[in-house]
Amino acid sequence: MPDTCYYKGTKVILLPGRTAHGKWMCQFTIPEWRVSTTGTSEGHLSKEYETEQEAETAAFECSKKILDSSKQDTIEGRSHRKKP
Repeated sequence: MPDTCYYKGTKVILLPGRTAHGKWMCQFTIPEWRVSTTGTSEGHLSKEYETEQEAETAAFECSKKILDSSKQDTIEGRSHRKKP
């Protein structure tokens, strides 16, 4: 079941799930971004956790780093978006 969190006013949706091994992973989505950005903690699917809470915490921390980085780049006049 998805969980909704907010970081500095930006909505982050956490999508936890169990792996075939019984461990936990958590993807996240930042719906306010124009280009849909979906990732997992540390940016890959191989990271697994013992508990759902650990997986969600790691995914949220990863999303916060991405948001902080994108806001810093915007302040400095750069953008992560690719130009067409």
